[in-house]
Amino acid sequence: MQIAHHEILDEVFDEDLAVLQADLVIAWRRLRPEDQEVLSLAIWEDLPSPQAARVLGISAPAYRLRLHRARSALRRELKRPDPATRSVNHHVMKGTL
Repeated sequence: MQIAHHEILDEVFDEDLAVLQADLVIAWRRLRPEDQEVLSLAIWEDLPSPQAARVLGISAPAYRLRLHRARSALRRELKRPDPATRSVNHHVMKGTL
């Protein structure tokens, strides 16, 4: 019984994670290329502000401002529903899928 419970939780977690990943991909694609670039430098390249700023050819304060704006844009996009996935997300959140 205990193993079955964990398997169910794992399955639900995997489904939720898949939905979150899909939402992130959709939100990412909606971002401007400039926002994608600055977020990529911060998240995947893990560059400190001075190095990322050099890559972009801007000052460190300008980079930090761009990063702040890009993060805000990503948050907005993640909150924005996507008509193509709305019904899937609704069912997953309700546990009916």
